[in-house]
Amino acid sequence: MADPVGVLALPETNRPREKLHALGAGKLSNAELLAFLLCTGSQELSVLNLCQSIMKSVKDDPTRLLTRTAEHLCRFRGIGIAKAATLMAALELGRRAFPSP
Repeated sequence: MADPVGVLALPETNRPREKLHALGAGKLSNAELLAFLLCTGSQELSVLNLCQSIMKSVKDDPTRLLTRTAEHLCRFRGIGIAKAATLMAALELGRRAFPSP
C-alpha cells in the first residue's frame, strides 16, 4: 500500500475534519476552514498547503478574500474556475448573512 499523501499524511488529530468534530470550528485556522470549501489541492500541494498559500497572500485576513476576483484566485495552482466560484459564493453568502452596518 502506498504512503498516504496530503491531509491523510497528517496525524488524525491534526486533520481539519477531525479537529472540527473534536474541538469545534472556532478552533480551526483560516486555512483549515478554507480547506473545507476547496476539498482538494493539486498534485503538488495538499488542500491544506494550497489554502495556507491563499491565506498568506491575504495576510491571513479573510476579509481580504472579499476583494479577490476569480481571475486572481485562479492564479493559484490547484484553483480553477469551479473552486474560485465556490469560494466566491461562500464569501457572498457570508457577506449577506452579516451585512456591514
